[in-house]
Amino acid sequence: MQLALVRLSASDVASAVRWATTHADTLTAESASVLGARLLTQAPDQVLPWLESLPPGAARDAACVAIAANDAMLTQPAGFTDVVTLIDDPVLQTGTTYEIFRSMFRLSSSAAERWLALQPLSEEVRTSWQAIAERQEITQGRQIRR
Repeated sequence: MQLALVRLSASDVASAVRWATTHADTLTAESASVLGARLLTQAPDQVLPWLESLPPGAARDAACVAIAANDAMLTQPAGFTDVVTLIDDPVLQTGTTYEIFRSMFRLSSSAAERWLALQPLSEEVRTSWQAIAERQEITQGRQIRR
């Protein structure tokens, strides 16, 4: 059933999302991840309402992570916060927040730092993440873009 859902999403993501929403209790994390990524590319305005319609748990978490990892989200950083707050697993939520910060940092450290300042993290965590990101950029031979 999940394979059929993923195949349907390749040709008709709206129908696949409607089915997934009405059968959310059977939706696997893998299928939710694929659906989330496809929905983002085909109907980005429907992403947040769909995520909010899913019950908390592994499937919604997986969809949120897939959406947050998509480069298309880099054009709308405010949307990252909305998606990350829906992740139920606190470890996964923190890890996803860090990965978003790293992706943004590679493009613009100042934009990433502004976004990071808005996240519900301690100053110590923010400072650590900034130092790690700077160190990784230097280690990988990239110039930090402000």
